Amino acid sequence: METSRRDALLRKAVAAPGSSIAQQLCSLSLDSQIDGAAILLAGDGSPSGIAATSGPLGRDLAELELKLGEGPGHQALNTRVPVLAEQLLTGASEDWPVFASEARERTVGAVFAFPLCLGSLCVGVLEVCRFVHGKLSVSDLTDLSLLASLATSALLLMQAGLGDGETFDLLQSGDPAQLRVHQATGMVAQQTLLSLPDSLALMRAYAVTQDLSLWDVAERVVTRRIRMDTT
Repeated sequence: METSRRDALLRKAVAAPGSSIAQQLCSLSLDSQIDGAAILLAGDGSPSGIAATSGPLGRDLAELELKLGEGPGHQALNTRVPVLAEQLLTGASEDWPVFASEARERTVGAVFAFPLCLGSLCVGVLEVCRFVHGKLSVSDLTDLSLLASLATSALLLMQAGLGDGETFDLLQSGDPAQLRVHQATGMVAQQTLLSLPDSLALMRAYAVTQDLSLWDVAERVVTRRIRMDTT
């Protein structure tokens, strides 16, 4: 059921407005009774940049996180679990009172943040909000969680140097082994400053010397059990 739902969302994302995959996924978030969405990039464990925004509240939401250095996006990245603030100025928002107060001045009623993590690697956060307060429906929560998973894979593949077309093709293929190898290649390139082909060659050489499959090496790189710049 979840796989078919993910595939349906991915098909809708292809047709969604936006100049990048991040923008298209952000736009698709608005289907879940959401009035603003943002995908923030992670740097040193905190939101550090904006990948995409959508909706009348999306840009304000992202800029508040970056300006104030606090908010549900920061909390989601620190805890690596979703933050569901169904009503601002109460409950979860007590951990980021300034953000909550300024968000309420912008007529935000509720805000929800989903960390974009794979193993120990966090690449960003999907943060959405709406004018009215209250819980997300089970259906909307499921869709947003799946969109966060797609956004995680998309950002990792893009960091590995793939273009939007190639990234969509891989996401649609649903091949977890191929996805993980591309994700790991991008991480190795960042660690070693090598080109992507050389990074892949380094992983293959390591797999041979350690008697591992390329998939096993990619899995260890992505979950940060090994680093290619120290092997």
